[in-house]
Amino acid sequence: MAQVGNPATPGTRYVFLQLQFLDGATPHPAYAVFHKPGNPADPGNFTRLAILTPTAHAPTLHALLERAAAAGFDSARLDEDLDGILSAGPFPSLAAKLSTYLSTDLPGGYDLQQREAMRRTHPQITLAEGRAYLARVPEGGPNTFEIRVIDPLTEVEGATIARVTSPAVPAILPAPAELSEKVETTPRGHLRTHLRWCLPQPLREMAFHWTGFRVFRVPRQAWLNANGAEPPINITRDTLLNAVASGSAIQVNRNVITVDESLPCPLPPGYEGFFMTDDNDSAAQQAMTLGSVEFDDGFESTYYVAAVDHFGRIGEPSPGLPVQICDRLPPATPSRIRVDNIYKQEGAPDHALRVSWRRDDPAEVARYHLYRFDNPDDAFVERASGLWPATPNRIAVIDNVGTSERISFADLTPGHSQLPADDGRTRWFVLVAEDATSCPSPAGYGNLSGASGPVPGALYDLAGPGEPQGRLRVPCCQVTINQGVGTFGRDPLRLTANRTNQRVAWVEFRDQLSGEVLGRHHFGAANQVSVLKSFNGPARFEARFGTLTGRTSAWVGQQPQYPGPSYPEHIWTGGLSCTTSAGCPGGFLDPVDPATGDLLDVCVEIAGTPADVRDVALFRRLGDDGPLVLQHRARVDTDNDGAPDLASICETAPPANPGRACYFIQYYDRNGNPSVVSLVGCVVTPGTEGFPTPNITHFLPANDPSPGQLLTDAAIAWFSPRPGVDRFEVALSPPPPGAAHVMQEGNEAGVGDLWGIVESPRLAIGFGNDTPNFAIQLPLESGKQYRARVRAVGPGVYDERDNGAWSDEAQIKWLLDPQDGGGGLPPDCPIPWPARAVPALITDTARELDAQLVNWSDLDGNVMRPATELWIRVGCFEFGEVNNSSQPGQTAPLPPRLLIDDLNEKLAVALPFTVYLHQTDPGSRGTMLQVSHYVDEILATTPAPGQVDIIDRAFAVRTFNPNEPPCLWFRVRHPLLANRNYRAAVVLHGEDREPVEVLRTRIVNASNPIQP
Repeated sequence: MAQVGNPATPGTRYVFLQLQFLDGATPHPAYAVFHKPGNPADPGNFTRLAILTPTAHAPTLHALLERAAAAGFDSARLDEDLDGILSAGPFPSLAAKLSTYLSTDLPGGYDLQQREAMRRTHPQITLAEGRAYLARVPEGGPNTFEIRVIDPLTEVEGATIARVTSPAVPAILPAPAELSEKVETTPRGHLRTHLRWCLPQPLREMAFHWTGFRVFRVPRQAWLNANGAEPPINITRDTLLNAVASGSAIQVNRNVITVDESLPCPLPPGYEGFFMTDDNDSAAQQAMTLGSVEFDDGFESTYYVAAVDHFGRIGEPSPGLPVQICDRLPPATPSRIRVDNIYKQEGAPDHALRVSWRRDDPAEVARYHLYRFDNPDDAFVERASGLWPATPNRIAVIDNVGTSERISFADLTPGHSQLPADDGRTRWFVLVAEDATSCPSPAGYGNLSGASGPVPGALYDLAGPGEPQGRLRVPCCQVTINQGVGTFGRDPLRLTANRTNQRVAWVEFRDQLSGEVLGRHHFGAANQVSVLKSFNGPARFEARFGTLTGRTSAWVGQQPQYPGPSYPEHIWTGGLSCTTSAGCPGGFLDPVDPATGDLLDVCVEIAGTPADVRDVALFRRLGDDGPLVLQHRARVDTDNDGAPDLASICETAPPANPGRACYFIQYYDRNGNPSVVSLVGCVVTPGTEGFPTPNITHFLPANDPSPGQLLTDAAIAWFSPRPGVDRFEVALSPPPPGAAHVMQEGNEAGVGDLWGIVESPRLAIGFGNDTPNFAIQLPLESGKQYRARVRAVGPGVYDERDNGAWSDEAQIKWLLDPQDGGGGLPPDCPIPWPARAVPALITDTARELDAQLVNWSDLDGNVMRPATELWIRVGCFEFGEVNNSSQPGQTAPLPPRLLIDDLNEKLAVALPFTVYLHQTDPGSRGTMLQVSHYVDEILATTPAPGQVDIIDRAFAVRTFNPNEPPCLWFRVRHPLLANRNYRAAVVLHGEDREPVEVLRTRIVNASNPIQP
């Protein structure tokens, strides 16, 4: 093969000669290259130009590479390709690198076929191997070359084995044919094109003249803007080269593309190969690298391909191939799909199921396909159908229009769930997203996402029962009054009132004849009030008694009219009469037992419970804005005869702190739908704890008195729990300067010490971050020895001022905690709940408790009652430590049996604890609802050493995964609303019942309970 190359020196041109050995030929050690100008038959003699022998000598290779570079061969590409093959380095020069390649075994298993590929691509290698030669000959006419065998040592010539005549000018390589696209409709074809072509016979016959192929891309719109016409299918070589120079055409591949030179035209049937992939590549910038930009969906261009000879010149271009770049990447599978019950949708005859999901970017998703199935297996079968996506179970195609965060679709399509026929029937919904690619499928669909997992939804009646009706049942009290007379006397008149109950706070007198109210008189600490009045003329006297809360007796004046001036002493007696009743007509409700003074549980009488009511719950609220706390929940059909017969429902325990307690009831139907919460009534309660007794921690002068100093600031500090405390009173003896008032201990004769009373500022409302440590600072007279005591005061249950017990006395020189300067707490000081601030909720996710939604069943009488419960994991066991687990409805004699000695060692949540529940959905009130008792023990028995039977129905022992050991779960049986999100808070208490930590569970959605 002889290929005419580029000009060398003036009047000469390079010709590349290459020996290609036929199959079976035996290469000789050396060959001589002979040349003469003209054709073979022209006169003249051959002149020897060179002897060709293989060499790996670096200096020789350096000269050879310089000659090749001068001829136009690509040294940079050779250098880059050798770097990809050789593992050793670095090398001082390209010649040293080529020497290593030629003289050593190649790493990575490169064989003769790999070396042959390098020879074809890089003529410099064939020059070094003694299989090619770069001749410099006169230009302007043909040149003839002979290759003869020669002995490299003696230079004795042998036979001529080849003769070739080169033309006067370089020959342009013929064009490839049948440039085509291998269409890839999967995501592998996303925004790219796969190109292939074949080699017509003229190009195949010149296989030794080309090293590979170059591909060119002409953007359609740019060419149209510049030339006013589409890129031509048939383009000349000069037009293509000019377009490359002007930037209208882009050379795609940086290195030449090698193909099988035997590939004929047309391509064989079923040929699936392709030669190159265009990802918006160019010779200057490769795709998928930093700074590259991928194609836009729908980008159109025309491709051309041309062969490249050894000197880097392109041949004639192939016919052009118009191509449209397509978005083949499917959108993401739809997410956050939810199926909800909706009530009375506009145009709907009754309930319906609403499917909603997170809206995707409209630039990514054009529409959604929604499917409905009667069981989840059908969803997987249908996705493999040849009809997909237009299958019979597709109920809607929803365009992705709008700006809301979520898309909702009310299923009112033919066959949708309806009440009452489909009450509780589960349907499964599947969602598929479709984009708007420029290259839709033959059926007209864009790229389809994967199908979402089947999401279940069941239609239930969401209408709750009607408003509950009930009446409080507590002691019903009335202020009583009766009248008597004493002896007659003259002016002034004596009006006397006696009380028999301390809660009677005042008495009023009036003259019935004139209507004049003679005055209101408070009893204070006494039980009798006597008033002297002067009258002239007739009068008829009346009185009535009242409490501080405004409850009064009737006006009573049963004695006849007297003309005066002599009147009898009028005596009235007032008291309180209480009997337990419901509704309390004409009286007022009072939770205090009038006989013992004990607090009574408040109950609600339930009357006329509707037939659709299954449960009733009693809630209590303390104060005007306190949370509703569940007190009790009960089944209205107590004897399981199908008829409601629950007569009343009561609170679990009276409130601990004084205040106003209001009671509410709520109905639930068989689907768990709640009624409105109905206020039954309110009572004022004195609380069960009363006021705390403070404990003085130090009483010291703030500074040492100076000589002659009249007053010295002193600090009095104390510790006190805070339930119900409004402020404190500090008593000092002798009375300090500026005391608000002075009292005297002792009997009525006034024998005893004088004490001055100083009030603290009013305490802030609530607990928050406040502490139970308090102090005041006040000036005391220098040199005096003072005693101090403190008590808590505040409003009583009936709005009167009330107080707790006085603390022990403290001397001014007494210091409880000398080692740290005062302020410490006594070691034996009890701290009852809720004395201190509630500790902060622990939000560390590593400490979150596991929670599961469980479908469980309990025995109610002899009937199994299924319910969905929230279970909180409070401990776990080792494999083999559980003999039998909890079963639905299980009772003795088969409780969960544990093969352990001590159950407490297995607890991850320490006793005691209390569980509170709240919703976490956006827009929910988030009220914390107490859903457990004060859990301070787990009821269990020990049938034998090393065995523990848990008989406490509030706990269960189960595993939900055979690969995990069984665990101990606390069962929260408060009803949950379907598809709402819940989180529980577990308050851990110390030995004094005060909370020490508040843990939280993970969020649980009440939609897919585990089937144990």
